[in-house]
Amino acid sequence: MKTKEQKQRELQHLAEFIGNEIYYRYNPHLFPNLLLTDGVRFLAETAQCFWLLDTIALLQKHPAICNHPQLQQIQFWTLQVDENESATLRCEQDTDEVVYQEKLEWTDFPLRIQRLWVCLENKLVVIMLPTEY
Repeated sequence: MKTKEQKQRELQHLAEFIGNEIYYRYNPHLFPNLLLTDGVRFLAETAQCFWLLDTIALLQKHPAICNHPQLQQIQFWTLQVDENESATLRCEQDTDEVVYQEKLEWTDFPLRIQRLWVCLENKLVVIMLPTEY
Protein backbone atom coordinates (compact mmCIF):
# COMPACT_ATOMS: atom_id res chain seq x y z
CA MET A 1 0.00 0.00 0.00
CA LYS A 2 1.30 3.41 -0.97
CA THR A 3 1.83 6.17 1.55
CA LYS A 4 0.08 9.50 1.27
CA GLU A 5 3.37 11.12 0.21
CA GLN A 6 3.90 8.53 -2.55
CA LYS A 7 0.40 9.18 -3.86
CA GLN A 8 1.00 12.95 -3.77
CA ARG A 9 4.19 12.54 -5.83
CA GLU A 10 2.44 10.35 -8.39
CA LEU A 11 -0.52 12.72 -8.61
CA GLN A 12 1.77 15.51 -9.78
CA HIS A 13 1.30 13.86 -13.18
CA LEU A 14 -2.34 15.03 -13.25
CA ALA A 15 -1.16 18.23 -14.93
CA GLU A 16 -0.09 16.15 -17.94
CA PHE A 17 -3.68 15.16 -18.77
CA ILE A 18 -4.77 17.66 -21.41
CA GLY A 19 -7.69 16.74 -23.61
CA ASN A 20 -8.80 13.12 -23.71
CA GLU A 21 -8.38 10.16 -26.02
CA ILE A 22 -10.21 7.25 -24.41
CA TYR A 23 -13.32 7.07 -22.24
CA TYR A 24 -13.68 4.31 -19.68
CA ARG A 25 -16.87 2.77 -18.36
CA TYR A 26 -16.64 3.10 -14.63
CA ASN A 27 -19.08 0.59 -13.20
CA PRO A 28 -21.53 -0.53 -15.90
CA HIS A 29 -23.72 -2.47 -13.47
CA LEU A 30 -24.32 0.39 -11.05
CA PHE A 31 -23.72 3.38 -13.32
CA PRO A 32 -24.26 2.30 -16.94
CA ASN A 33 -24.14 5.86 -18.31
CA LEU A 34 -21.03 7.00 -16.42
CA LEU A 35 -17.74 7.47 -18.26
CA LEU A 36 -14.31 8.52 -16.99
CA THR A 37 -11.56 10.28 -18.87
CA ASP A 38 -7.91 9.18 -18.83
CA GLY A 39 -7.05 11.66 -16.10
CA VAL A 40 -9.91 10.76 -13.79
CA ARG A 41 -9.14 7.08 -14.17
CA PHE A 42 -5.51 7.83 -13.24
CA LEU A 43 -6.69 9.91 -10.27
CA ALA A 44 -9.04 7.18 -9.01
CA GLU A 45 -6.44 4.43 -9.31
CA THR A 46 -3.55 6.45 -7.86
CA ALA A 47 -5.43 8.16 -5.01
CA GLN A 48 -7.70 5.15 -4.43
CA CYS A 49 -10.67 7.52 -4.46
CA PHE A 50 -13.29 5.39 -6.17
CA TRP A 51 -15.58 6.45 -3.32
CA LEU A 52 -15.44 10.01 -4.71
CA LEU A 53 -16.63 8.85 -8.13
CA ASP A 54 -19.38 6.77 -6.51
CA THR A 55 -20.52 9.78 -4.52
CA ILE A 56 -20.64 12.09 -7.54
CA ALA A 57 -22.44 9.44 -9.59
CA LEU A 58 -25.03 8.83 -6.86
CA LEU A 59 -25.58 12.56 -6.35
CA GLN A 60 -26.67 12.92 -9.98
CA LYS A 61 -30.07 11.75 -8.66
CA HIS A 62 -30.16 14.28 -5.79
CA PRO A 63 -33.03 16.77 -6.37
CA ALA A 64 -30.77 19.80 -5.86
CA ILE A 65 -28.65 18.58 -8.77
CA CYS A 66 -30.94 16.69 -11.16
CA ASN A 67 -33.67 19.37 -10.99
CA HIS A 68 -31.31 22.32 -11.37
CA PRO A 69 -31.57 23.71 -14.93
CA GLN A 70 -27.99 25.05 -14.99
CA LEU A 71 -26.53 21.66 -14.05
CA GLN A 72 -27.96 19.70 -16.97
CA GLN A 73 -24.89 20.24 -19.18
CA ILE A 74 -21.94 20.88 -16.87
CA GLN A 75 -21.23 20.70 -13.14
CA PHE A 76 -18.18 21.91 -11.25
CA TRP A 77 -17.21 19.66 -8.33
CA THR A 78 -14.59 20.43 -5.68
CA LEU A 79 -13.23 18.24 -2.93
CA GLN A 80 -11.38 20.35 -0.37
CA VAL A 81 -9.49 18.53 2.39
CA ASP A 82 -8.82 20.28 5.68
CA GLU A 83 -5.75 19.93 7.91
CA ASN A 84 -7.64 17.59 10.28
CA GLU A 85 -8.44 15.25 7.32
CA SER A 86 -12.09 16.23 7.21
CA ALA A 87 -13.29 17.48 3.84
CA THR A 88 -16.01 19.32 1.99
CA LEU A 89 -17.44 18.12 -1.30
CA ARG A 90 -19.42 20.68 -3.22
CA CYS A 91 -21.08 21.07 -6.57
CA GLU A 92 -21.26 24.48 -8.15
CA GLN A 93 -23.11 25.75 -11.18
CA ASP A 94 -20.45 28.42 -11.55
CA THR A 95 -17.69 29.88 -9.40
CA ASP A 96 -18.96 30.44 -5.86
CA GLU A 97 -22.54 29.44 -6.71
CA VAL A 98 -22.82 26.34 -4.55
CA VAL A 99 -25.79 24.11 -5.32
CA TYR A 100 -24.86 21.15 -3.12
CA GLN A 101 -22.40 20.78 -0.28
CA GLU A 102 -21.54 17.86 1.96
CA LYS A 103 -19.14 17.69 4.90
CA LEU A 104 -17.05 14.52 5.19
CA GLU A 105 -15.81 13.74 8.68
CA TRP A 106 -12.68 11.97 7.44
CA THR A 107 -10.86 11.20 4.23
CA ASP A 108 -7.49 9.82 3.26
CA PHE A 109 -7.55 11.72 -0.04
CA PRO A 110 -3.92 12.77 -0.57
CA LEU A 111 -4.44 16.24 -2.11
CA ARG A 112 -5.73 19.37 -0.39
CA ILE A 113 -8.02 20.24 -3.27
CA GLN A 114 -9.28 18.44 -6.34
CA ARG A 115 -11.60 19.83 -8.97
CA LEU A 116 -13.62 17.65 -11.29
CA TRP A 117 -16.02 18.63 -14.01
CA VAL A 118 -19.06 16.58 -14.90
CA CYS A 119 -20.43 16.94 -18.42
CA LEU A 120 -23.82 15.52 -19.35
CA GLU A 121 -24.73 14.82 -22.95
CA ASN A 122 -27.13 12.35 -24.57
CA LYS A 123 -27.82 10.60 -21.26
CA LEU A 124 -24.08 10.10 -20.68
CA VAL A 125 -22.30 11.45 -17.62
CA VAL A 126 -18.59 12.10 -18.12
CA ILE A 127 -16.33 12.92 -15.17
CA MET A 128 -13.17 14.76 -16.23
CA LEU A 129 -10.34 16.90 -15.01
CA PRO A 130 -10.75 20.59 -15.91
CA THR A 131 -7.69 20.30 -18.18
CA GLU A 132 -9.43 17.55 -20.16
CA TYR A 133 -12.44 19.68 -21.14
